[in-house]
Amino acid sequence: MGMSLGKSSLKIQGHESPNSSVTTDNLVDFCSAFARKHPIKRTQAATGLSKKQVENIRQGLSGVSGTTLTRWIMGDIEFMAEYAEWVGIIRPGEGDKAKALTMLVNAHVRSCA
Repeated sequence: MGMSLGKSSLKIQGHESPNSSVTTDNLVDFCSAFARKHPIKRTQAATGLSKKQVENIRQGLSGVSGTTLTRWIMGDIEFMAEYAEWVGIIRPGEGDKAKALTMLVNAHVRSCA
C-alpha cells in the first residue's frame, strides 16, 4: 500500500484524490452554497452557530472551524452526504463504501451509548 504526497494532490494506493482542489476558499464556497439552499434555523440547529454567524457563512464572509464542520456533518445528514461526495469520500457507484462508513459510525455510536 503506497502513499505519496505531492504538491498538487494526494495519492493513496495509486489513486489520485478525487477532489485535489479542496482549499479553504473552496470549502467556504461549498459551505456558503449549501447554507444558502436551506433555512438559517436548520443550519443553526445543526452547527450551534448564531443567526449572524450563519448569515456570514451564507454570504461567503466566513468559513467554518473544524468543530463547526464536524457538528454540521453530524447534525445534518444531507450536508454530510454532499460533503462526503464533494471531498471524494463517497463517489457515485461506491455504495459499498457508504455502507462500510455507515456500519463504522453505527458501531462507534453504540460503543459510546
